[in-house]
Amino acid sequence: MQNILIIAGEVSGDQYASKLAETLKNKDPKISLHGIGGTQLKAQTDYFVYESAYSHAMGNWEHWKKRRQTKIFLQALEAYLETTPINKAILIDFQHANFQIATILQKYNIPIYTFISPNFWIWKDTRSAQKIAKYSHTIFTIFEQEYELYRPLHPRVYYFGHPLLSIRPPMTNPEQTKHRHILTLFPGSRDQEIHYHFPAMLKAIQILQKNPTTSPIQIAVMNPTIKKLIDHYLKKYPIQNIQFKDATSPDLLANTRLLLCVAGTVTLEALLTYTPMIVLGAVSPITFWLGTHILKVKLPRIALPNIVMNQTIIPEFIQNFDPTKIAETITKLDHKMLDHYPEILKKFTKDPNPFQSIATALLKEPS
Repeated sequence: MQNILIIAGEVSGDQYASKLAETLKNKDPKISLHGIGGTQLKAQTDYFVYESAYSHAMGNWEHWKKRRQTKIFLQALEAYLETTPINKAILIDFQHANFQIATILQKYNIPIYTFISPNFWIWKDTRSAQKIAKYSHTIFTIFEQEYELYRPLHPRVYYFGHPLLSIRPPMTNPEQTKHRHILTLFPGSRDQEIHYHFPAMLKAIQILQKNPTTSPIQIAVMNPTIKKLIDHYLKKYPIQNIQFKDATSPDLLANTRLLLCVAGTVTLEALLTYTPMIVLGAVSPITFWLGTHILKVKLPRIALPNIVMNQTIIPEFIQNFDPTKIAETITKLDHKMLDHYPEILKKFTKDPNPFQSIATALLKEPS
């Protein structure tokens, strides 16, 4: 019997980890699955080791501030491996901690299967990608550009398309969007994202609500901790006519005429539901300064659809937000962006069910 450890470091990664775990069990009920991640992965595993998906940091400075929390997690991982033999480990989207986790797994001679690597492909960071390739037994990519980065670096690199499209298939009749009336705010799934994005969102809505015909506002909430932060900022920047919605709900965007969101997986969900969107992207001023001045990172676009298409189709705001300009963009938004959605979605599509393909490849390969 194989013992397989699945490690997910993000909320979106937890979703993909859960689906992969379910697929692996369906293919081979005899395997024993061990999980590090969030609530979705926990529901699919035989042994849940540690909750990591809701406490992960974004950005170098943010990660440094949470170094004690990371240290506790790494100690828990090593303690578990001391007593539990693991045949394979699947490492999913654990930005900033990948290398530390890999070092521990290698100490116990556990083959590492990388599924969804850090976003090195976006800024063409070949040096960091080489580190991933060096410790990975196999790499499963979810973007064509990610595949092209790793293909010359590793003999076992696969690309089956983006997994979200098999979880939430694209809307077949975009005409259904005509009667939508809600403006949805998705300020993020981590506390740092709320701090960096939500105040600007609320200030923009305050400007819009000077007009009495403004749409009702829906705020996507990931978990109770995020809800407390949202309530904190709503007291500081109150807005009218609001309702709350579970951010993980499959019908989050069902009645959304416009999505104001952070950069991330939610932009893909907007594509799938033919929802117009405006994207905000920010990190701490220190992280931004380090990235632009020391690491020389050049990131002309932050919305995933824009990055994949290498052109600005989706309106986006980077780092220092002007609420007045955001409000103006909402008011004057050109819905012609929807004409590009089918073309963008093709960039994410390959196999009908990437999870089946990944699970098949993973179980076939000897550890």
